[in-house]
Amino acid sequence: MWQRIQTVYLILSVVLLSLIPAFQFPLTFNQPFYWGGMIVAAVSMILAIWGIAQFQNRKQQMSTVRMAAITALLAVGCAKVVYLLTTPQAQWMTFTQNPAILWGIGGAFLGFIFQLLALRAIRKDESLVRSMDRLR
Repeated sequence: MWQRIQTVYLILSVVLLSLIPAFQFPLTFNQPFYWGGMIVAAVSMILAIWGIAQFQNRKQQMSTVRMAAITALLAVGCAKVVYLLTTPQAQWMTFTQNPAILWGIGGAFLGFIFQLLALRAIRKDESLVRSMDRLR
């Protein structure tokens, strides 16, 4: 389980998705999209951890990681909405008002990328196992 690269990718995605609440909490506590984004990020982290535990059943692991990637993308969207709601429009492209929120958005996006990489590695494992079954 731990020696596979998809496990490393999923652990990195959980760590990076945890950047959303770490960087956005003191700045945007009263925003409704903040809580929605936190719930979506937590669901994505739980699904990624569940995907690590599903190493024996690769088909179920693929579907779990796929759902985690979709929810991570939704978390990125919610984090971006929080950034747009808390920053004045004149400063949207200067990134000087709330740079901590941008760390949360960037971390969540990298978490999404790592989940896609994990999905790719799981597919590679599955194709390798299927090719080895043909040789028997």
